[in-house]
Amino acid sequence: MRFLADLGVQYEWALTETHIGWERYDECVAVLSRMPIERIDPIVMSPQYDYDRVERRSSLAVRVGTDAGSVWCASAHMSWWDFQGEPLFAHEFARLSQALTERGQDAPVLMGGDFNTAAQVRGEGYDLVLSSGLVDTREIADRTDGEFTVHRGIAGWEGQEEAKRIDFVFADRAVKVLSHAVVFRDNSPEAISDHSGVLVELNESSFEPTARMHPVPLPSQVQPG
Repeated sequence: MRFLADLGVQYEWALTETHIGWERYDECVAVLSRMPIERIDPIVMSPQYDYDRVERRSSLAVRVGTDAGSVWCASAHMSWWDFQGEPLFAHEFARLSQALTERGQDAPVLMGGDFNTAAQVRGEGYDLVLSSGLVDTREIADRTDGEFTVHRGIAGWEGQEEAKRIDFVFADRAVKVLSHAVVFRDNSPEAISDHSGVLVELNESSFEPTARMHPVPLPSQVQPG
């Protein structure tokens, strides 16, 4: 934020902690907005885990005011579909889908982040997300530039060198998406992370009046650790 202020750019922001990473870092998810923030809602997706466990995950939902009305912008960093034999992704997304469905009753919802699930893999996290009614903004964009957001093996994906799309922006209803682009590509000199970024342009006055999203059930086989 100090860096942005030095550039003369003013953002409002919020963050929530998720867990201790690499035994030293307070890992967080955040939302930065050039529009005024009206409300901040942290969403703990795996409350059964302590803060020192990597399995503990949180999302952050922030309602911002636009010229066309309020919009919820949510950020998350999900677990893998199968983590040491536990279906953590399904467990987390059940709680997240419930929370976002509730927020979608008063304003449209945009949900972005690292979902740790590849779009090309059937029957796992990406399909579960779509089953909730969330809309993949890339699939409805007028223009697209790039597809994959990771092009090599990274932490958590060791030995999986194939290119994959695991970073997304979803909407809880239909909306006019002007463009969807992969930016700061991880396999280019502009890379700033082991993930590429996703830049979505949309018409905030074009959201459908009614959300399509609904909660997905909590998987009964998940056992707290």
